[in-house]
Amino acid sequence: MLLPISMTILTRYFRWIRSRESPNMGTTKLKTSFKHVYQRTISEYIQERRMSHAEMLLSSTDLTVDQVASAVGYSNAGRFAANF
Repeated sequence: MLLPISMTILTRYFRWIRSRESPNMGTTKLKTSFKHVYQRTISEYIQERRMSHAEMLLSSTDLTVDQVASAVGYSNAGRFAANF
């Protein structure tokens, strides 16, 4: 499942920023730093990763849309389809 992988990457990134910038850096500064580096918000980044993984699953497996939606963290296939 992609979401935990994304969160692992983000956790490592935040730890790196905190150790580099300041051990007392707040959430706002972390979000701003992330956006500066990746030119997107954390939410946008995670959404892009989820959709990229979903696209790979849909094109390279026999999973149904419902199964892919669940695999990338959606509990509702209709909402997944609308966002995809």
